Amino acid sequence: MNRAEEYLNTEVTVKMDRVMGSKHPKHGFVYPVNYGYIPDTISGDGE
Repeated sequence: MNRAEEYLNTEVTVKMDRVMGSKHPKHGFVYPVNYGYIPDTISGDGE
């Protein structure tokens, strides 16, 4: 089973880092979408 498939049909809590329309604190660009992650998970790049 693909690891992402573990989350299908599952309710999860998402931690929002950057809300759509907010500015990046260092570089000043605006986020066009919500940006966040699911706590206690590891992405494909190991982060």
